[in-house]
Amino acid sequence: MASLLFLSGPDRGKVCPIAGGTFTLGRLAGCDVQLTDEKASREHCRIWFDHGHKAYMLVDLGSANGTKLNGRFLRRETVLAGEDEITFGTTTIRFCRRTPVWDPSDLPGALESSVRGQELLVTQ
Repeated sequence: MASLLFLSGPDRGKVCPIAGGTFTLGRLAGCDVQLTDEKASREHCRIWFDHGHKAYMLVDLGSANGTKLNGRFLRRETVLAGEDEITFGTTTIRFCRRTPVWDPSDLPGALESSVRGQELLVTQ
């Protein structure tokens, strides 16, 4: 199962498993992955599985500050590869093709999923 690993920003340490479907990331409570980064837009970007490309895709949703993929601003929808880094505001997320297995000592605090209906919690 693919996942998003929050590497920096106020949500650092979260792991969000994603399986098919469409996921909107943003500060709104109705987003599939709700962000606490004040520099992120209410609906910042979207990730979905495209059956035609047989890959996950990423698109910026017209955010005020933009979305970067591996350090470059997105200009259109783009295919995600394993280990790609998505940056917006003060947040950097790594897209992983498989959910990472963590030793709790890798990151301080809890690793918590924020995808609605899914629970993943690892504590020290």
